[in-house]
Amino acid sequence: MTTDEQLYMLAQLVDHMSRNANTPPLIDTLYQQILRSAFSKLPDALLRNRLKILHTLLCTEERVSASVAGELADVTGTTQAAQLAKTVVEGLYAVLYVKDDRVLWYHASFPDFMFTQERSKFSIPQVAGS
Repeated sequence: MTTDEQLYMLAQLVDHMSRNANTPPLIDTLYQQILRSAFSKLPDALLRNRLKILHTLLCTEERVSASVAGELADVTGTTQAAQLAKTVVEGLYAVLYVKDDRVLWYHASFPDFMFTQERSKFSIPQVAGS
């Protein structure tokens, strides 16, 4: 791509952003699509477990393996939390990856997005009666 083409594309992006100031940032739209793809067809109980694991992965002070996150997340209704955590990581391959048996994310904007409910639109469903 030439410099002129890059400048043109940048100008188009800036123009799009200025005309759509009330719409979510493009990165939020991308993250929402990734989450919907991974989680949208799940019943609340399964969604709750997967979001607990994801939040645990993003909250630990040091990066941990999927199996450790599964055990820390205290998911209900499964005896295979480690396998479930690996499934979560695999399903979110567009934003998470494993290196040296530790789960990492590609960009720091992903945890920021996840922990702002207005941006992510995903929260852990409440258990009936709680």
